Amino acid sequence: DTIIKSEVIEVETVTKEKPSSFVFNKMSLGEVAESLSKRFNIEIKFSQDKIKNCKLTATFENEKLENIIAVIAETFNLKVDNQADMIILSGDGCD
Repeated sequence: DTIIKSEVIEVETVTKEKPSSFVFNKMSLGEVAESLSKRFNIEIKFSQDKIKNCKLTATFENEKLENIIAVIAETFNLKVDNQADMIILSGDGCD
């Protein structure tokens, strides 16, 4: 006889304020934004595609999204525009 076992996994509610740990090793900002978007449930956009090319190497331990974005903005000289459900990063970007 085949036994089918099912488990119920509770999905944690994620908020922008929830701390998280990330390790980025020469990861493009496009990929970084994708990871952060999924984890914090917020859309991260770029004013131009060249910004997605910038490579980030950083480790964030239990940091809030606003702190991670601040470090990224400072590292690549980007401007941050916080909106209700979206963050827009603008600047020169990388080749």
